[in-house]
Amino acid sequence: LNDATLSKRLGALWGKVKAENERDPARVQVVNKMREALKPFTKNGIVQGDVSKGVKVFDKNCRQCHKIYGQGNEVGPDLTGVGRENLDQILNNVLDPNLVIGEGYFQHVVKTKDGVIYTGLLAEETDKTITLKMAETKLQKLNKDDLAVHKTTQLSLMPEELEKVMTFDEFRDLCAFLLTKEMPK
Repeated sequence: LNDATLSKRLGALWGKVKAENERDPARVQVVNKMREALKPFTKNGIVQGDVSKGVKVFDKNCRQCHKIYGQGNEVGPDLTGVGRENLDQILNNVLDPNLVIGEGYFQHVVKTKDGVIYTGLLAEETDKTITLKMAETKLQKLNKDDLAVHKTTQLSLMPEELEKVMTFDEFRDLCAFLLTKEMPK
C-alpha cells in the first residue's frame, strides 16, 4: 500500500518480504535457470522425480534445521504446511532463502569478548542472557556480560547456494519430495 508506517508494523509482526528491486540479481538468475531446467521434468506443476531419493536429499541437506511430516529439527520453519504449495515457492525458498524471512527467523550473530562467534536464531532473551538456537536445535546460552557484539541481520540462517551442494538430479528429486502432500511410504 506504499504506507511506510504500515509496512514497518507488518514487518515487525510477520517478517520481511523483499521487493523485486531488493532481490539479489544472482539469486534471481539461479531461480530462473533452475525453473527452466526443471520444465522438461514438470507435468501439471508437479516435478517428476524420485520422491524416495528426494527424502534422502532432504535428510542430508535440510533436516538439521527443518521438520517435515513430524521428522527433523525445529530451527527453521516446519515445512509440513508452509512454503511448498507450488514449484515457484520451492525454488524461491530453497534457492533464495533471504527473499522471505519470517519474524523470529532473522539471523543473530554474537561475538564473545574472548573472540568466539556464534550464529543462530534468538530462542530466548532475558536481562542477563541470550540463548541462540542453531542447527540440529542445539541451544547456546550466553551471558550478555561476556558479549562484545550482538547484532541481528536481515539474513536467513539458511545458507544460499544450496544448488552447489547437490546434483541436478538430487535437486529435482528434492523438489518432487517437497511437492508431496504426505510422507511417502
